[in-house]
Amino acid sequence: MQFIKNSFADKVRSNKIKSPLRTDFSLEKWETANKLTEFDKRLYEAGIYFHSQFNCIRDHLEKLNKTPTSITKEDYLKIFIGMSNRDAKVNIENVKKIIPQDNPPRLDINFYGIQTSNNPVGNLYSLNETAMISVDGIFYNVLSHLSNDSEIKKTKLNQEAIFQHIRVENLLSQLYFSYEQYWNSILYEQITFKIIDDKLILRDNPEIMIPFHITDTRNSKIRINNIISSYGDYMKILGNNNYAYLIFKDNQISYQSFCELESKNQQQIITCLNSFSDETINFIPNTLPNLNFNIDEVISVFIQLSSLSYGILNSLNSDTSISDSDYTKFKKFSRTLNLSELIDYLAFITSIEKSKVSLIIDFLTFTHERVPGPRVDLWRFPIVKVNNDECLLVLEPLLHPVGLRCFEGWMAKAEVELAQKGTPFENHIKTELNELFGANSYIEKSDFFEEDIISINGEEEEIDLLFKIGNLIVLGEAKCVVTTDSAKSVWNTIETIKHASDQAIRKLNFVSRNFKSICEKLNWVHDENLEYNFNPIVVISNGFGAGNNFFGAPILDHKILFSYFTNGNIPLISTDNGEDLAYLKIYNSSEELQNNFSAFISKPPTIETYKICINYLTPISLISCKDQYKKLIEHTRLGISNVTEQQVLDHNYGYELVILDSLESYLAKA
Repeated sequence: MQFIKNSFADKVRSNKIKSPLRTDFSLEKWETANKLTEFDKRLYEAGIYFHSQFNCIRDHLEKLNKTPTSITKEDYLKIFIGMSNRDAKVNIENVKKIIPQDNPPRLDINFYGIQTSNNPVGNLYSLNETAMISVDGIFYNVLSHLSNDSEIKKTKLNQEAIFQHIRVENLLSQLYFSYEQYWNSILYEQITFKIIDDKLILRDNPEIMIPFHITDTRNSKIRINNIISSYGDYMKILGNNNYAYLIFKDNQISYQSFCELESKNQQQIITCLNSFSDETINFIPNTLPNLNFNIDEVISVFIQLSSLSYGILNSLNSDTSISDSDYTKFKKFSRTLNLSELIDYLAFITSIEKSKVSLIIDFLTFTHERVPGPRVDLWRFPIVKVNNDECLLVLEPLLHPVGLRCFEGWMAKAEVELAQKGTPFENHIKTELNELFGANSYIEKSDFFEEDIISINGEEEEIDLLFKIGNLIVLGEAKCVVTTDSAKSVWNTIETIKHASDQAIRKLNFVSRNFKSICEKLNWVHDENLEYNFNPIVVISNGFGAGNNFFGAPILDHKILFSYFTNGNIPLISTDNGEDLAYLKIYNSSEELQNNFSAFISKPPTIETYKICINYLTPISLISCKDQYKKLIEHTRLGISNVTEQQVLDHNYGYELVILDSLESYLAKA
């Protein structure tokens, strides 16, 4: 990973040299800038390549836009959002076929390895990737048609020609979005770039992309497990309090009490509620000082829109086929909602003032507006206004929200600074560890640094985490990272880890040099005859990089750190009821607890089980705009592939494997 200040890559990343994504990109400046490293030279070549691709798409779009179609701005928006909603309906139906409810994958990790070729180019994508394509693929279509209508001219095109026109415009939007993602992934070192015989060869960089996939899959599993474990509590609370939710019935908005909703709608609401219960949200500032509403009110409105979206989805035509002679059928997969009516219902159901609801609807509306932080997208802002009185909903983001991603984007739009979010996270770690130490029978005595700053002989350091158990000394640097959902946010997280690693190593050096004095100052026992085991760690809230050591300090998340001190057992295979049938015994004594920590943090078993599942997948092909749309782009991706229980058991984790007698009969079941 390249962190050379004022290198060519650094100047492009910091926008000192404009990237080929920019319309004001300067080929002359790109050519003449100094390239200090091999990566700089490869990045230069990639920039030339993608500059030509972006120019090609812009030229083709310009020609396309000169062709009159007699389609209004409102109809364009209905068509493209209808495309996305149709894809959402098709995807949900496909999931039912691919994963029968009576026979789901026994190892839940295998769910994430399921792939489908249900997309325009027939590539194999995961279910999550397919959902992403259905929304991101219309991003530029929607963005380009949000502006006011230009003059509508009569067209000589027939229905089939207009259909092809729409399909080409959507294809160009998808290509532009894909090329943009590829360029950013190359810029931030997540994909390698090579041209062989006029063919672009892209390959995921395992150093970054393996941690990315592990983090993404782990966090998805944690969300699902949280839904399962809290489902009964949600049902009880929502049912007993007789909360009401929006529905879409007989082609209009209405509402029902939670108890009256069909079970799948109840599941939808609970899933959405749980998405906004991510513990990381508790570590982030959640006030909106510049607005007349609060974040809880935004979430309340979003959840109501999620319930409404479930009803809209079910109201859509079950016949999802589209013929070349009936492009208008796309519009039937969007539902035009009257804004005044929607606001009235939301105000009534949520008990939020109408004026506030109106502001929240505006806040959640997708616009051209540029905001600090993550780019405005349809996942965070799924409302699209077609005029001053009506709006459309993009269903997929409302049906399957990622609450933390939404939260981050909303706070950025509200211009809330998220940089100062570490203290609550640090306090959470300290509180939880103190409780675990007290409950662990292998910990006879522990010492915990409860203050913020240690000062010795005129030197001082701010300490996030420092504790002592026997000869084990752990110094941790805690960083609360929200999401890693783009190439740039992944790179920003890596930069955060680098800074945290440097801090942890420097602070540990300070502690180890002055340990006797520190013990005296803190009234800790210091044994001259004991060889202390000093360990620096970086604790990242979202788990990116856990199990790696990019910059000299092992990376963990708080869940892995807590798991070490819980009871000495790490589950490998468990039943649906939570019974552990196979687990690792990572220590059997106080001495082993102290001595095994270093090995554990360098290869956490939890992360090792994910590494078993990650492999290079079948390459996917993409067409090249500048090469007459030939398939001249090949991308070999890393992803989850199926794994068997035996593979999980056979892996060498470095600890005692305990297998219960009941495992054999469990595995023998169909």
